[in-house]
Parts: sequence; structure tokens; C-alpha cells
Amino acid sequence: MGTKITRRQRARDEGVSVRTIERRQETDPTYPKSEIINGRHYFDADECAEYDQMRASTPQIRRASPSARASK
Repeated sequence: MGTKITRRQRARDEGVSVRTIERRQETDPTYPKSEIINGRHYFDADECAEYDQMRASTPQIRRASPSARASK
């Protein structure tokens, strides 16, 4: 295991809120697992980098915005 980063640092790196990171941990089985130390979540930086690389190489499915879906 390499360098540890906090959930807050992970959120900042992804440009999302801490709650979004929590949701991804709950719903995405491929999301890096965190280690809880003294009640705080820590991620392995190397695992996060691998996940980011895998996610960047996967085609993204675009969904219509809620307002676009409502106008149909």
C-alpha cells in the first residue's frame, strides 16, 4: 500500500462533493475501497489512480438532462 488520501482529498481531486464520494462507494462495486482509521476514510492513492485510469478509458454514456426529458 502506498500513500493514503482522505475522502475529502479524493472529492477535491474528482471535483465533486464528499457526499458524491460516499454515494459512489455505496453504488459502484469497482470504486476503490477505503480503510477506516479513527473514524475517517482513507483511500490508497495508487488504487485511486488505477480506478481513474480505468474510468478514463471506458466510454461514457450521456443521459439527457431532466429538463430535456420532461419536455417530451
